[in-house]
Amino acid sequence: MIKMLRKIQVKITGMYCKACEETIKQTLKETPGIKETKIDYKTGLGTIIYEDQKISRVQIIKHPIFGDKSAFKITILSST
Repeated sequence: MIKMLRKIQVKITGMYCKACEETIKQTLKETPGIKETKIDYKTGLGTIIYEDQKISRVQIIKHPIFGDKSAFKITILSST
């Protein structure tokens, strides 16, 4: 089976410091299928690279770190 890596560009709101950025990056890193994250709390922009056979874009945006009880919200800007 060929691993298909996909990339999404995202906007994340609710980040106010480096600790917020690191919390999101670490949480996503521990999620099966997510290979790499680049997030900047100053701009609110990020890139997430993932294996589409293990996790979908919908599963990423519905991840508990971005859930109803979280201060962090995510919007997909583009995907490849």
